[in-house]
Amino acid sequence: MAFRSLIFLFLTLPLFAATEKLDLRSLVRRAFQQSSSFQVVKSDKLEVDAPYWQEKVTWDPRVSLGVSRIEDRRKPLYPDSPTSLYSTLFSSSLSTLLPTGTAVQLELANSINDFEFANSPSGRLSETKLTVGLTQNLWRNSFGSATRYKEEAGALRSDAKNVQFEKATQDWVFNLIESYYAAWTAQARLRMTIQEVERKERFLKVTLIRAQRGTSQKPDVIQAESALRRAKLKQTDWVYQSREKWRALQVISGSPDSEPVDLELDPLSDKILEACATPKTEKDASENRLLRQYAKEAEAGELYAKATSNLLSPDLDLKVNFFSNGIDERAVKGLQENFRFSNPGFSVGLGLSIPIFNYDKKAEAAKASAEAMRSHAKWEIARKTWVKEYKDLCERLKRAENSREEFLDLKKAQSQRVLLEEQRFRLARSTVTNIIQAGDDAAEAQSDLDSIEVERRLIAWNLLRIEGTLTKNLNLESR
Repeated sequence: MAFRSLIFLFLTLPLFAATEKLDLRSLVRRAFQQSSSFQVVKSDKLEVDAPYWQEKVTWDPRVSLGVSRIEDRRKPLYPDSPTSLYSTLFSSSLSTLLPTGTAVQLELANSINDFEFANSPSGRLSETKLTVGLTQNLWRNSFGSATRYKEEAGALRSDAKNVQFEKATQDWVFNLIESYYAAWTAQARLRMTIQEVERKERFLKVTLIRAQRGTSQKPDVIQAESALRRAKLKQTDWVYQSREKWRALQVISGSPDSEPVDLELDPLSDKILEACATPKTEKDASENRLLRQYAKEAEAGELYAKATSNLLSPDLDLKVNFFSNGIDERAVKGLQENFRFSNPGFSVGLGLSIPIFNYDKKAEAAKASAEAMRSHAKWEIARKTWVKEYKDLCERLKRAENSREEFLDLKKAQSQRVLLEEQRFRLARSTVTNIIQAGDDAAEAQSDLDSIEVERRLIAWNLLRIEGTLTKNLNLESR
């Protein structure tokens, strides 16, 4: 029995021997900086702009550079044709799409040509070509309307992903808070079982003294010993449970491995109780910044559906090209002639492409319309669910506040009952069963009070979470 007591002392000593204490806000702020689990959430921030960038690809200017070399020594077909041709071509182009849906391409090319003839001296000519091409879609993507719709939808989806990241951050912090209270509850249960063991050890001593005096019987001693053994078993169980909860808290918070420290219970803000005094409506839900994710996704779905419906139309393109060239032995003079448009030319064309069945665009339009419908429905459901959840939490908080007062009275009454029963037992006016039952009832009252204290705080933090102000309340948004 003494050996077991030493084991209990060894296991519980690190939990309460240290003077260091840890409060919830300090832990959350520390975890916000060093937790690996939060880094998983934080990585989503890097993808926020991805939907917008994917739609901006269409507008992305492109620069192309090229060089090629030709050597032609084939036998000429005509007597005055060159016997050998050596040509080097340098080309560069810039293409982009304007917000009007106009595709613009600017191309500049320079070729250096060396000729060799059978009966005449060799020669060199340099030709520089400048081409400006414009293509305007007049039907399917009329003046860039479908492209602009997609770009706006991409921007809205990026905004929605940013809100989604904020929501994930709020959820992560709340999960950390739940883990903190689970560890605190385990420590509270352990403290309670330690007190219970001490009380039942005192009770056993009194029972043994009474047995020596003949005022207690052998069954009383056995019952007292059994009660103490059960209390020690409960103590051992809560030792291990408190360590498990502490290690789980260390993992989610990213804290280094260390012995458990005493966790403190944070005060409950009166502002939470005041917030529940005003009923919430769907208008409040529409203004909630975390729910704006659904609103932005619904708006983006509608724009994307408009864009894909335009793509069901035929392609009608107007193409205009302006070009000029300059020829000389040196490239510089040819460039000057090009930019002065000394040798101009142009071409105009109209192209019509009519898909017969257009299955791919029909499929894309159907998916976009379905997604738009789902997004609007999710936005509607999110608003109603938010109002319901807020009302439920406020009712639970009010009920918990009332229950707390009852449990405080119960704890006070049961603690007084234990003292009275112990006094009566010393005077041989109470039974073993009564005093054991009084101790168990007192422990249960303390356990109920601890549970309601945790429940009140979890409800309050949960209200801040769905309001989107949890991180702000903990001063985390500026970090």
